[in-house]
Amino acid sequence: MQIKKDRRAQQSRRLIKQTYISLIREKGTVVIPITEIVARCNINRSTFYMHFQTKEDLQNQITSEFIEDLCALIQQYARSSPKSFFDHHVQLTIFKYVDQHSYYFHTLLTYTDSFLKKLSHALYNVFLLSVRNQIASPQIVATYYASVITGMIYHWSIETNYEYNAQYMAQETTKLFESNMLCQELSK
Repeated sequence: MQIKKDRRAQQSRRLIKQTYISLIREKGTVVIPITEIVARCNINRSTFYMHFQTKEDLQNQITSEFIEDLCALIQQYARSSPKSFFDHHVQLTIFKYVDQHSYYFHTLLTYTDSFLKKLSHALYNVFLLSVRNQIASPQIVATYYASVITGMIYHWSIETNYEYNAQYMAQETTKLFESNMLCQELSK
């Protein structure tokens, strides 16, 4: 019985999140009331409040989940050495993840002010925590890393509307990193 309830709860959470993103995509920056979210989901308000305290809580959880998942992938593939963060397979992992969730990334980048800043901050921290004792000026390198990745994601999603595939974006990001003197210094 508990498993069914857990599945239903997971399905409800997923439905609420998907509906909220769809409404943001449809309506843009217009305020979306909780009543509209629950009506579209065909659930009652109490079901919404079982999962989220407020609409802002809903948006923060959506944002946090994507950022945490992406950072976990980076940590998994970057071997805690400065150079590994700039390797092609790490870039490919990042862009494949964004590609898998392109609808959400595009919506969050387009209609929420804080998503890009939160993503950049998280990438900065992942890099810094992994390599801070291994290089000089780790904050500067972490800033560079986070800026390039978030810039490329933003360009790919917003400026080109995913015109290129993930492989191409990873390849170009890797080239960008390899051409940088800072990354060349790390390779020595």
